[in-house]
Amino acid sequence: MEVYLITGNKNKVAEFERVLGGKVNHVALDLDELQGMDGDVISEHKVKQAYAQIKKPVIVVDQKLEIACLNGFPGPLIKWFWETIGLEKICRIVDCFDDRSVIARNTLTYYNGQELKHFYAEAKGQVDDHPKGHTGFGWDPIFIPEGETKTYAELGVKNPHYHETYTVVIEEFKKFLETKDYSLLVDD
Repeated sequence: MEVYLITGNKNKVAEFERVLGGKVNHVALDLDELQGMDGDVISEHKVKQAYAQIKKPVIVVDQKLEIACLNGFPGPLIKWFWETIGLEKICRIVDCFDDRSVIARNTLTYYNGQELKHFYAEAKGQVDDHPKGHTGFGWDPIFIPEGETKTYAELGVKNPHYHETYTVVIEEFKKFLETKDYSLLVDD
């Protein structure tokens, strides 16, 4: 049975295709996105809306960026935060504190009309002093993963630490799919 990745973000599609090694089924849908700090509630709302629209098994992937000195803010609101104020200003805000630590969390949520399942991955790191690099997407230019000295955007997709949270969550979901005899890859 086919499973569909629900996203209009070509970068998310590319990450899935990179990790899975093939073209994935995906659909861009106009979904309401709840605003709040509970990522599971947001993902569940989106995945159930998507299923109601296409009546096929679906997944959504949501990210949270929890900046320690801001008590975990912006969390799941990261997209609106960086699009509104910019990455440079996020770095300036963090300059006001002694703690630059941050946790990136990915939640992949699956729903087939009956079964709802979450898959999680996280990466710890630091907010850089300025945005750096040109690869990747979103907040990649300000996130230095633990054990590295460069941002995700500087490391590039060939680096083993590049978006490890995507890799981990996609591979966990792939194992789950294999137990169900489902596929996220497009049939050729």
